Amino acid sequence: MLQRTRRYRGKIPPYSIQNQLTQGIRKAAAQQGDFDYMSLWAGQGLWLATSRPAEEIVRETIAQAQGVR
Repeated sequence: MLQRTRRYRGKIPPYSIQNQLTQGIRKAAAQQGDFDYMSLWAGQGLWLATSRPAEEIVRETIAQAQGVR
């Protein structure tokens, strides 16, 4: 969906309108456990995310957690 959205040249409606328009889709997806059509929020730190192997992320997370002790 994001790849298609990037190519879209029209005006994307504000969140409140998008939320209303997709409410039925999200509800049906939740009932079916279909995460592809549900709202899964990434939070404010989304732009800090990097594309790396999961193993590297897990090792870094463990190292950070051990440093908190």
